[in-house]
Amino acid sequence: MFGKKTGATLGIIAATTFALSTLTANPAAAVGQSVAAGQAGVPSCVGYRVFNHRTAKYVTIANNCRYKVRIKVVIAWGPDSPCMTIAANGRASWRWARGHQRFDGLRKC
Repeated sequence: MFGKKTGATLGIIAATTFALSTLTANPAAAVGQSVAAGQAGVPSCVGYRVFNHRTAKYVTIANNCRYKVRIKVVIAWGPDSPCMTIAANGRASWRWARGHQRFDGLRKC
C-alpha cells in the first residue's frame, strides 16, 4: 500500500513539475499570446499603460500613429468602455471599478 501512495505522489509531482517547466520554458510565447488576444486589430503604434492603485484602476492609451484610431477598453468581469476615437499622437484614459474587475486588453471598433 505504501508503494502505491508513493507512486501516485511521484506521478503528481512529475505532472506538476512538467506543467511548471512548460509554462516557464518559454514565458515570452505565453505573454505574446495573451497580448495578441487582448489587442484584437489594434495597430502596433498604439501603446498603453495599466495602473492598479488601491484607490483606482485605470489605463492610459497613447496613439503614436499618424492617423486617428477607434478603440475600446475591454474589462474582464465588468463593462467595457464605449468606442473612443483618439486623434493622431493623442492620448486617452479609462477608469473601472475596484475589486475583481481587471484590464483585459484593447479592441478595434
